[in-house]
Amino acid sequence: LAFILLNLDGIIQHPNDTGWTKRNDLVDLVWFPTGGGKTEAYLGIIALCIIYRRRKYQEQGSGVAAIMRYTLRLLTTQQFQRALRLILALEQIRRWGKHQQEFNLGKEAISIGLYVGANSLPNNEKDLDEESIKWNNRDDGENKTKIPLDRCPWCGSKLKYSSSKKKYFCSNENDSCTFSDELPVCLCDEHIYKNPPTLLFGTVDKFA
Repeated sequence: LAFILLNLDGIIQHPNDTGWTKRNDLVDLVWFPTGGGKTEAYLGIIALCIIYRRRKYQEQGSGVAAIMRYTLRLLTTQQFQRALRLILALEQIRRWGKHQQEFNLGKEAISIGLYVGANSLPNNEKDLDEESIKWNNRDDGENKTKIPLDRCPWCGSKLKYSSSKKKYFCSNENDSCTFSDELPVCLCDEHIYKNPPTLLFGTVDKFA
C-alpha cells in the first residue's frame, strides 16, 4: 500500500508539478525478501494505472498501459501467469459495468500479452496456431508445448484453443465462467502488433 501511495504521482499528475519534471527525477525500488509482497505492490500500481487511464481518457486510454521487462524468460513466464489473474479481475469488473457504464472502463477488453523470443513462444500466428493445436490435445497436468497456459485462473476448468477463431477460452462445462467465450491473452508478435494488450510482458533481449 505504501508503494502504491508513493507512486500515485507517477501516473496521476500532481497539480503543482505542471511539467511533470519532479517525478522524472525519482526511481522507486521495492526491496523485500521473497514472499514480502513485491509482485502485489507493482501489480497494484499497474491496476490503478489501467483503471485511471480508461476512466480519464475513455477509448483513448486503451492500448498498452504498462510494460514489464524481465531478464530471464522463465521468470517472465511465471510472473505472466500471476499477472494474468489480475488482468482477468479487471476485465471482469469492466464487463460487469459495460452495459450500465457503471465502472466506465471502455469497450475494449483489458488484456495481457507475452513478448518473448521464439525459443520460448512462437512469434507468428501460423506457428502459434500449430503449437496451440498440439497444446489442445495435452493430457491433464502434462503440458509439453510452449503455451504457458493450462487451467483457467478464474474457475479452474481446462483451457482450450479454437483454431477457427484463433483464441483461447475456458472449457467450463456449464458455460458459467466469465471467460468461456475468450481469454484476453496475446501470445505472438503478430497479435500484439494488431491488438496491443493492456499489460505487455517481455524480456530485455526481445525488446532489444
